[in-house]
Amino acid sequence: MSVVKRIVNGIGANSFGQVVNLLIQLVSVPVLIASWGFGAYSEWVVLSAIPTYLALSDLGVTTAASSKVVIWHERGRVRVARAVYSTSFAFLVLAGLSVLVLALGAMAFFDLFGVLNLHAIRSHDGVLILSALTGYSLLCLFTNMISIRYRASKALPLSAFIMNVIRMLEWTAALVCASLTHSLVATSLTLLGVRLIGLLSKNLIANRLGITLRFDPAAIGKRAFTTLIKPSIASLAFPIGLALNVQGLIILLSVLLSPAHAAIFGLYRTISRVLVQFSTVVNQSLWPEISYAFSVGDNQLVRKMIRYALKFSLPIACVMGVLVVVFGGTIFDVWSGRKDDYSSTIMLVLTLGALTHVAWQVYWVALMATASYSRFALVFMLVSIASVLAVFGLAQPFGLLGVCYVLVATEVVLFCFARHGFHRLEVRMARVDQ
Repeated sequence: MSVVKRIVNGIGANSFGQVVNLLIQLVSVPVLIASWGFGAYSEWVVLSAIPTYLALSDLGVTTAASSKVVIWHERGRVRVARAVYSTSFAFLVLAGLSVLVLALGAMAFFDLFGVLNLHAIRSHDGVLILSALTGYSLLCLFTNMISIRYRASKALPLSAFIMNVIRMLEWTAALVCASLTHSLVATSLTLLGVRLIGLLSKNLIANRLGITLRFDPAAIGKRAFTTLIKPSIASLAFPIGLALNVQGLIILLSVLLSPAHAAIFGLYRTISRVLVQFSTVVNQSLWPEISYAFSVGDNQLVRKMIRYALKFSLPIACVMGVLVVVFGGTIFDVWSGRKDDYSSTIMLVLTLGALTHVAWQVYWVALMATASYSRFALVFMLVSIASVLAVFGLAQPFGLLGVCYVLVATEVVLFCFARHGFHRLEVRMARVDQ
């Protein structure tokens, strides 16, 4: 299959994924609010943010393994690729089980619900919900590991399609469960159960397709793990930074202000970042192709794909940004039914931040696809920490608008460093071409 055809298939699969994401976001908010009430929904938003931190238990191994396995597999070093994959899979199993046990033990001795100002959800139910959502987050990591098999075999569009079907089914089942039972516990258990079935099905499909890369206990080795340590540490900075900037803000706003403020901020950010989701369609489709081209030394193709990604993403994002600003109030009102909580200024500021994110995401994908992300990863984590500290100081005196200004400043800083990192990559590729 040609590069262009794989990119087109990838755009198709990722477009379907963004449609699924959009449908989940559009449908889930009104359904869950109607089923539980805004108070319980707000606390669900806060609780569901916590397992993201527990999912960091893979210590960045999944992301690092993805790049390493694809590069080695593309170069014909299948045994090395299998060793890296099997070793990272085994590490994820041990780390995931350990974190799950520690998380359950911590919840038994720590009054988490009092700290987070949670009152609508009873502590007993909260423990069950957190346990189910923690298991769900860990299963998501394993699903990503299975995706590496497809990526290495140049079947990533199929992997993305299967992944999105799983997400659509699990959220459909969860929303039906919420509507019928009005139970947060039952809804979280439904998410966990459907994800488990989806994980097993995706692995079985890979086997039926004859994808040879798979977990092999005999291939687990110390040498393979050693090669993952440095890139894993660098990769870990990204989920830590994202957890701080996304879920971390939800938790922090719940503590500093209230769960209702956290939920409302989540609604604003979800609407404003619709334009990011559409640019992600292109970037995610180009990611594996950049890795393949870089692995065989076709640096000219790498540069061409980055240029086209920028030319495609930015104009569309700007048009969508204008639409979000103009119609944001109507969308917010119809979607959540809380018109009195809407601020056009907050939406404008968050939209500017989303546009800046679109601009630097292209460079970030290039760095990730070529395993050249170590420096930017460190910057990303440090900037994210600084952002959270700034929110901690500004949230109470300036409210949600102060939080939004911090996020825009964060995106601008990340753009500068991502562009600089890509410039360094270009210099490196130019030396190889000479």
